Amino acid sequence: MADPTLADVLKAISNLDAKVGALDTKLDTVRAEAATHRAESAAHRAETAKGFSDLDKELAGHADVHRELETDIGALKRRPARSAARAPRRTPKR
Repeated sequence: MADPTLADVLKAISNLDAKVGALDTKLDTVRAEAATHRAESAAHRAETAKGFSDLDKELAGHADVHRELETDIGALKRRPARSAARAPRRTPKR
């Protein structure tokens, strides 16, 4: 095999340059897709955080209602039992 000539070396460099250019194009495409994915992920995180915040507010409201109910139940349990029948009326003696 003969030693490569300057023309062969320049042709090989040209071929490598074309391949690197194609890889740069693919790399730019991948970077653009990654940026799009990051943006979509950030939007999803924000939406999820808002949803959890709304759920937390709703659950806090329910917890307040349950606390009021527990207070009312505690107050009802402390009252004496009411009988269904009325006590007979006593008429004063004359």
